[in-house]
Amino acid sequence: MKPPTEKLSDLEIKDAQLIFESVWQDLEAEFGRENLRFPKEIILLGGAPGSGKGTNAAFIMKTRGLTYPPIVVSAMLDSPEARALKDVGNMVGDREVVSLVLRRLLRPEYHHGVILDGF
Repeated sequence: MKPPTEKLSDLEIKDAQLIFESVWQDLEAEFGRENLRFPKEIILLGGAPGSGKGTNAAFIMKTRGLTYPPIVVSAMLDSPEARALKDVGNMVGDREVVSLVLRRLLRPEYHHGVILDGF
């Protein structure tokens, strides 16, 4: 699918591939393709609130030898970047969430592996 010719707001774009490609281009421009090193292992935990993601994360961390806490996507929505959007009356759209998650995954402490809770 080709990108639309007229500029749409990020909240109007719902095509996952367009969102990913847009965020990826931003990351390449900011960091350079050669510096985009993501974790060797990403364990995704999905489920409703109270379904045991947090409880199981501790077990998985121990079993897999992961030393840094999971990335909890719902907590990222309270990050300074997300708060800045909300403070001016904007919503945190899919593009912003994907950008926040990918940027967090680039942190060196996650290079050996990470649990991604709720993405």
